[in-house]
Amino acid sequence: RSGLPGPPAESAPTLRLWVVYSFEVVALALLRIPHDLGLFMFAFGDRGSWLVVQYLTTHGYRPTIDFGYPYGLLPIMFGRIWFGLFGLTPVSFDFAMTTGGIAMAWGMARFASAMQLGRAGQMLMIVALPIAIQSSLPSLSHLLEAVMLCLALGEHSRGNRSAALALTVAACFAKAALGYLYGFVLVILIVADCWRDRRTDDAGHLTAGLKSRMDWIALRRTVTPAAITTALLLAITAFVYGLRPL
Repeated sequence: RSGLPGPPAESAPTLRLWVVYSFEVVALALLRIPHDLGLFMFAFGDRGSWLVVQYLTTHGYRPTIDFGYPYGLLPIMFGRIWFGLFGLTPVSFDFAMTTGGIAMAWGMARFASAMQLGRAGQMLMIVALPIAIQSSLPSLSHLLEAVMLCLALGEHSRGNRSAALALTVAACFAKAALGYLYGFVLVILIVADCWRDRRTDDAGHLTAGLKSRMDWIALRRTVTPAAITTALLLAITAFVYGLRPL
C-alpha cells in the first residue's frame, strides 16, 4: 500500500480520540504550569537558552558560526514566526508546547484508529499519553521533531508511507536524530513494497523460476513528496541562514 492516499475523510472514532487525547494534553499542561514556567527552567535550563537563540538570530547572529547551536535550522525559522506573533516570552514558549502537543495527539489518534485498538489498547494509550506527549520539551527542536514523527506514524499506520517519509524528512531538519532511524526503516519498507515478483517473461510465457523487478514508477511516486520536501527545506534554510550554517 506504499504511496496510497489515506481515506478522503476522517472517521468519527478518529475525531473522538483526538478530542480525548487533546483534552488530556491541555489538562496536563495546565497542571504543570508551576513547573514548566518555573524560574529555574528558563534562567538555568534549555528553555531559556532557546529564547536566547531566537534573540541572537533576530539580531543577525548566525547559528553554528557566531554562537554554538547543535540542532536543525527549521525550528529557528518556526520560532521567528511563532514568537513574532506571540512575543518572545516563557508563556509564548509554553503555549507552543501545548499547541504542539495537540498536533501530536492528532497523529496518535490517527494511529490508534488505524490500528483498531480494543478497550485495553485504548486505555493503555490514555494512560501512557502523558509520557509520550510531555507538557513541555527543552526546545522547539525537540517539539518539531516529536510533532513530525507523531504525524508520520499516523500516516504510516494508514498505509501512506509517502507522506510519512516526507514528514520524517522534516523531522530531520528539526533535530537530526530519530528521524534518520525512522526514515531508514521507511525507505526499506518502501523499496521492499515496490519490488514485484512475476512468473512470466516479457512475452507472457510462464517461466520455471521466479523473476523479480523493481516497480520504478511506484517507487518514484512514493519518494517524490519526500524529495520535494528536502529540496524546499534546503533552499529555504540556505536562503535565510546561509550555506555554512546549513
